[in-house]
Amino acid sequence: IDLSGCGAQNHFRTAGADEARKNPAEIVADALHCFSDGYVYRSCEESYRLTVQGDLHVPSYYIDQFCTGPCLAETNLTLNCIDEIKSNFEFYNKATIQDVGDTITAGCSYGSKRGDFNVTEHLQAKVSKGNKENASNGNKAGIHVLLLVGFNVMEILQCIGAVA
Repeated sequence: IDLSGCGAQNHFRTAGADEARKNPAEIVADALHCFSDGYVYRSCEESYRLTVQGDLHVPSYYIDQFCTGPCLAETNLTLNCIDEIKSNFEFYNKATIQDVGDTITAGCSYGSKRGDFNVTEHLQAKVSKGNKENASNGNKAGIHVLLLVGFNVMEILQCIGAVA
């Protein structure tokens, strides 16, 4: 089924041809290459770089330099590099690319979380908040997922001419 003219590429992330031919260990190795010195990181001092563990060590005296200089740009490029290779990449601390990105956004904000680059704490707060929301919201998230899947299936069926 050819969905190229249906705009499905805007709704579904598909594995590239190279990813489909590689085994999981090769894919992870490719993603880890994004952390290699000189591949993306060139100007950011090593002690302030994102690690494969999912950690960011930005001391309080370096927050402004991190958030306005090459470290922020290179860290975001590293996250993009990983995302292009393996979108569901999980760091050793169980954080996702999105979790690290959210932590960086909060850490560089001018709110109460400025300077807090502890990805693990951010992840734990997110899980704790999610558990509270799930307990109070019941099945709302499940209903939203089902609706989204239903709409996407309908769009695909329309694209292939199965539904008028």
